[in-house]
This record gives sequence, C-alpha cells and structure tokens, in this order.
Amino acid sequence: MPDMQYNTGQLRTGAKHADAAAESADEAAATLKGSGGGGSPFGDVSGAAELHGAVGTARQHHAIAADTAGKNMSTAAVRASGAANLGDDNTDETTRLAPRAERAGDVAKGM
Repeated sequence: MPDMQYNTGQLRTGAKHADAAAESADEAAATLKGSGGGGSPFGDVSGAAELHGAVGTARQHHAIAADTAGKNMSTAAVRASGAANLGDDNTDETTRLAPRAERAGDVAKGM
C-alpha cells in the first residue's frame, strides 16, 4: 500500500501567495478609498457631472471589491497554513505510531 503524504510545502507556499494577494488588495482598497472627491475634472461640458458621478460610483464599488478580495485571500492563507500544520501533525503522529503497528501485527500473527 502506498504511503499517504501531505504536500505541506505547497500549502505553505499557497498561504504565502494568498497573504501577498491580500496585502495587495488591501493597498488597492486603501488607494481607491482615498482618491476622488472635489469638483468635476471634466470641466463645464454637457454630461461632465454625470460622468464624474459614474466614475465616483465605480471607484466606490472597486474599493469594496478590493476590500472583500483582501479579506478572502487572508482567510485562504489562514486555512492553507492550518491545513499544512494539521498534515504535519498527522504525519508526525502516524510516523511515531507506525513501529507499534508492526509489532502488533507480529503479535497477531503469532496467536
């Protein structure tokens, strides 16, 4: 029977990438939340105020989406890291118990 293994290294790498993505999304959200305001940069032309309003609304939506993405990536990082830790713990425990299982099998054969 083949050994079951956890690829905890890849889980930890994924957690690091998710952390980096969360940080980038948080920076984008902060930038979007801090921008805008003021009068219309499009001047006094027909439809300029409406265009400025639409751009402002889009900026707000993007800020919310970036904030949500940051939270989701942070959660993914925690979960991947936790799964890696559980995999290592399981491997350590089964490795520690494996010699006992062999001896138990020998005893069972001798009975």
